[in-house]
Amino acid sequence: MSKLATFPHELLTKIISHLNNVDILNCVYINRNWNYVACAYFLYRNLRLANTQTLNACLDMMDQTALRRNSPGQHSEYSGRNYGAYVKSVDLSYDGSNMVLDEYKLTRLATHCHNLESLNIRNSHDLRDKWVAEILKRCPRLIHINLSGCGFLTSRCLESNNAVKIRQNLQVLNTIFCYRFWPTSIHMTFPSLTDLKLQVMDMSGFTVVRQLVAACSNSLQSLAIIWRYRLSIESVFASASINQVLQNVPKLKKLALDCQTGESLEVYHFPTTLDELQLYCLCAKVTVAAVENLRNLKRLFLNYTFISQATIQQVLDANGGTLEALGYNEGSGRPLTKELLAPCVNLRSLQTTLAPGPSLINVIADLYRQRLEHLSNKWEGHTYIPSAFKPIEGLWELLTSSPWPRIRSFDIVNAVVTKDILYKLPEAFPNVEYLGFIVSLEQDLSPDEWISYFSLFSNLKGIGLRQDLRIPYHVSEFWNGRYLKKFQSAYQDWSMNEQVSTEDICPIRNPFDTWPQTMILHTMSRDTQSTPTIQPLQ
Repeated sequence: MSKLATFPHELLTKIISHLNNVDILNCVYINRNWNYVACAYFLYRNLRLANTQTLNACLDMMDQTALRRNSPGQHSEYSGRNYGAYVKSVDLSYDGSNMVLDEYKLTRLATHCHNLESLNIRNSHDLRDKWVAEILKRCPRLIHINLSGCGFLTSRCLESNNAVKIRQNLQVLNTIFCYRFWPTSIHMTFPSLTDLKLQVMDMSGFTVVRQLVAACSNSLQSLAIIWRYRLSIESVFASASINQVLQNVPKLKKLALDCQTGESLEVYHFPTTLDELQLYCLCAKVTVAAVENLRNLKRLFLNYTFISQATIQQVLDANGGTLEALGYNEGSGRPLTKELLAPCVNLRSLQTTLAPGPSLINVIADLYRQRLEHLSNKWEGHTYIPSAFKPIEGLWELLTSSPWPRIRSFDIVNAVVTKDILYKLPEAFPNVEYLGFIVSLEQDLSPDEWISYFSLFSNLKGIGLRQDLRIPYHVSEFWNGRYLKKFQSAYQDWSMNEQVSTEDICPIRNPFDTWPQTMILHTMSRDTQSTPTIQPLQ
């Protein structure tokens, strides 16, 4: 025990990083050294508070520890340690659970977590400019801000004098689905931005895009633009605006363009520095030619671009040696083929529509069974209408016929897992970390049977378990129990594109396919794993 007490923090951090959440919690009680590392680097470093109960419990605990620090002689069940000072990242994203935000709660949280570097508040229509401004005032070290889906926010939340330092140092800013966030002109700059995601609601919005990109052109590495507005005669200028934006971005590595106005996008030239391209739009001939000229791509995602398969073949031939992730959803009538995929010799992640019949899945298995790490499929139906769900028969039988030794995640949405198939999955995917599937059981398993089943996956971190809504069944306590909710929460973090590749530089999944409005078929109500209500050593 004496040697354990003197382990350096760097070594303890590496050791504890290999443990699961339960074991990390046990590390708190070994000694003060382990206690500090477990709390500072694991339990409190990244807080996910996705419902009101969890948020309130966290705030109460931090308030009580602050009282203990201010009155050290006062008897209290709480320690006096400042856990809020450990917090580097806070996620308050609404995920369908009960979450009520207000200015008082956010101000208390920001006061305690004054070293905060990353703030994520997604899909909250409660959020107001003044509340965000209060957070920025108290957290001057913020460099990552994600406010996507907070529809009533505007850029005024960033304009105060208290946010000057944050604007200078901000590296990541996401305001997608903040519909009126950017005015027609801005008087702010963000010179350190490396990652910018934003939405354009009308043609004047492209003026703001040009201003923002021009101000951070020397630092910008990732850019995502989505535009949704009623198509009119002025829309012909969208392509011109995009071309102007792309003229001077010397370090741009990732580009995502999502246009669903019906117009055909004309891009004359993509930056040669790109290693990731995502297109969700109709592509004119000049855009197709620009795509053909790209080289050394690592990730390519194409959604309803209507680029011909002959052109796709040229692109994959030219980039197959470097391509690690491919997303292809051009319609069920234009599936991937063996000829298209054969050049992609280093592919690790594949997302596509798995059409009926064994041909495509057999091609994927022949080419990538020993190499593929991430496999997910898209479904072209209305994911929220049970009557529209038409599963592919026999898909799981093909997938489980032989093991996939390197698969870390799979998410299959247009086929159902029966009880017979259920017990083939651990053998077919022995190293899976995140698994998502639709289960169809005439009689549900008991909670103990479910827990025993998932224990067969030795590396499991997250579960995207969904029910087949077409059949009635008895719902066991497992579906709303803590076990599943904990894993569902971890799965959601992954599915919302928080998971990155092993190099920690590039997402493995297309963010346009993991936004809330495109989540698949049916997701059970989820709760996040709350911050442990422990009383660590003082």
